[in-house]
Amino acid sequence: MWQWVEIPDQFEYARTEAEDLAADLERAHSTMLRTEINDREDILLKPDGRLRLTDNMLTLLAVKQMCTLMAAGLWQYVADVGGIVRRKLLSDEAMSPELAINTLNSSIDLRAEVEGGLVGRHMICDTEAETVDGIVGAKYQYLAHTQLYEIVSEMLLAADQPSEFYAATRIGRLLAMDFLRPINFMNYGDTPLFAGHYFRNSEAGEGGVKSAIIIQVGIGKLRCMSKLISVPHVGRKFTNKLGRMLASTTDTDNLLAHLQATAVRTLDTEIPLITDDNQVDGEYRKSLVKHLNMAGADNAFVESVIAKVELLDGPITVWNVFYELIAGAVWLHPTDREKAEHVAFQILTGTLKLEEL
Repeated sequence: MWQWVEIPDQFEYARTEAEDLAADLERAHSTMLRTEINDREDILLKPDGRLRLTDNMLTLLAVKQMCTLMAAGLWQYVADVGGIVRRKLLSDEAMSPELAINTLNSSIDLRAEVEGGLVGRHMICDTEAETVDGIVGAKYQYLAHTQLYEIVSEMLLAADQPSEFYAATRIGRLLAMDFLRPINFMNYGDTPLFAGHYFRNSEAGEGGVKSAIIIQVGIGKLRCMSKLISVPHVGRKFTNKLGRMLASTTDTDNLLAHLQATAVRTLDTEIPLITDDNQVDGEYRKSLVKHLNMAGADNAFVESVIAKVELLDGPITVWNVFYELIAGAVWLHPTDREKAEHVAFQILTGTLKLEEL
């Protein structure tokens, strides 16, 4: 089964690799080309999935954006039939990239030039990798990762409580960054908790610029985060809105004071998941899964988290659920990870109570 869509690699950067991150972001920015879609011929595909005119390959994000702009449900069909994201684990005989590509071309012929379609939009391309990384509107305000990295680095270093670069994840033109205060503000048992800031940006139209306050748990990758604040990549006042959003994320003092007063008591609270005869309370388990799912975490992910919690010995506490949530979230795509970590943040701050279901 041949690959007709480019799926970008994921790159991780540790605290000591800030210079490598800056260099890679600058290199990616230098290869970015924004080009307008003037007619459907600009976006039609060859039998191998590459653009007919430029021979560029579409990334996963670009195909998803293209489908979304043309017809409801088209992305799910193309992704499944084309073997990109399978609905079920089926054999290769149940996949056909050729059919997926022909479906896209037929949809482009029919829908590309309608109002709100593809024509008039812009492709974000990588001239070195020869890929189309995303499809954005004509009014899209491009923000280079290099610019965002420089802005937040300088802003957080100049704050009353400075924060330093701690980690980053880069997938194609999606970037997520953590900045932490170097001194922990409290401990839970032997585990230090650090305050910091999170930023996510896509140069290819995958949502807006987002930021949140994060609480780092220990010295590894485990964290939770507040509700994301977002500024769309559109509008003449984009720069002003971005500045206000970034400034607002530095205000953490009230949150930290609250956590110091309540976090230990919250995390130590026992939950009735396991009964006195060491059996799982089915009704409570069902309510717990639903509670976490409705708070924002994916249902299948929540099921896996609770399954791990059930294997623990002794009384189950809020800490056990909180810890398994953030431990499992590390392996998710950044956008899915954000959702799971916000649920964990609600647990930590006591706004999502697990013992009162």
